[in-house]
Amino acid sequence: MQSRSSSGTRCVVVVRHAIKPGKYDYARQRIESNGVRMAEAQGFVSRILVHPYGQTDELATVTVWDSKQSYDTWVEQNRKANVHRDAESPYVGSPDTRVFEAISGLGSF
Repeated sequence: MQSRSSSGTRCVVVVRHAIKPGKYDYARQRIESNGVRMAEAQGFVSRILVHPYGQTDELATVTVWDSKQSYDTWVEQNRKANVHRDAESPYVGSPDTRVFEAISGLGSF
């Protein structure tokens, strides 16, 4: 399967969240609700939420976008919406976000 869409190279984003002790369920709920909004964004392709086997101190998302421009637009819209601005953060520090250019893929990509 090719990694290009009609608008250019696919964008893959990996975001790792360190979770405060006792806040796993709340962190997961926040990430899941964010994913619902994300799925409605133009250019969104897919998202998977993962955690290390047997651990509740980290969550990570892997999202695929039809282009980096679509991802950047989502980030800006989400920042402006600031949905969780009044809620206590379940995270330790800021998330570790890495943005990649897809160069190959198999399956649902």
